[in-house]
Amino acid sequence: QLERRLPTAMIVYGTGPDAGANRYAAEELRRKSLESLNPVEVPLRKDFEVSEAELRDHDVIFIGRPESNSALACVASRIGLRYEGQAFEVNGKTYASERQALLLAAANPLNPQRMIVVMGGNSALETVRTASPPESRHEFIVLEAGKPSVTGYLSPRQ
Repeated sequence: QLERRLPTAMIVYGTGPDAGANRYAAEELRRKSLESLNPVEVPLRKDFEVSEAELRDHDVIFIGRPESNSALACVASRIGLRYEGQAFEVNGKTYASERQALLLAAANPLNPQRMIVVMGGNSALETVRTASPPESRHEFIVLEAGKPSVTGYLSPRQ
């Protein structure tokens, strides 16, 4: 569960396309962490501010797709994330609707004792919606406005 990792977490939001929505989603996520049963003030960082050492030493929550989050773009291929522009691929299926978003949990490639969470929408609105994800024990959730979520586990990497 992400909530248990909040004391060691850092939120890194993208400053590229959809920067305003990414910042808003990051602030909403941090606000919710402060309102939880065990309040924690999770630090917010801009994608271009964060160092490799910080990424290695924290559980990292990336807000925004790789196109808009340069820090995520640097590690995306290392966690098996395939995101091209405003479309992503999970287990061989492409999700290209502007009404879809991805929540992905993976081991941090810089430190396997830490984790990475990706919250990115194919549009600014869907990125904001990821700040209120449903509870899940899956490795990924595909959200689509007005439709049931698609959840699952990543297929082994080739």
